[in-house]
Amino acid sequence: MLALTDTLRQRERTEDALEWSAIYESEEKDARIKEEQQESRLAWTVAGFVGVLLVISGCFTVAIARKKREISLKNDTLTANLNEMTDFRKAFFRKLEEVIALQKQVKQLSSRLPVEEKQKPKQIPVQNQ
Repeated sequence: MLALTDTLRQRERTEDALEWSAIYESEEKDARIKEEQQESRLAWTVAGFVGVLLVISGCFTVAIARKKREISLKNDTLTANLNEMTDFRKAFFRKLEEVIALQKQVKQLSSRLPVEEKQKPKQIPVQNQ
């Protein structure tokens, strides 16, 4: 009978050990599952953050490209205006040189005139338009 009680106690101990082992494994699996869930949440958080950064950087890139295009168009307009003003300036100085040359001719021609004609009032002919 003693052997029978020892066998029963040993079976109970074995069953208790198996039960405790199952509980331990179950808790270990639960801990692993929680850890994986936390890692998953962290990964989704990082992915969301990266996504937001990509959207923001895309918006900045588009804004910069538009601003660059706007500045380029303004530069082209300013360049065209400066070229036009330079052409007008060159034409103005050419005309000024012509006027100066004509004034010199007038002085030379007036120096050749007799004194009487120099004192006469100048009459400018009026053209009818």
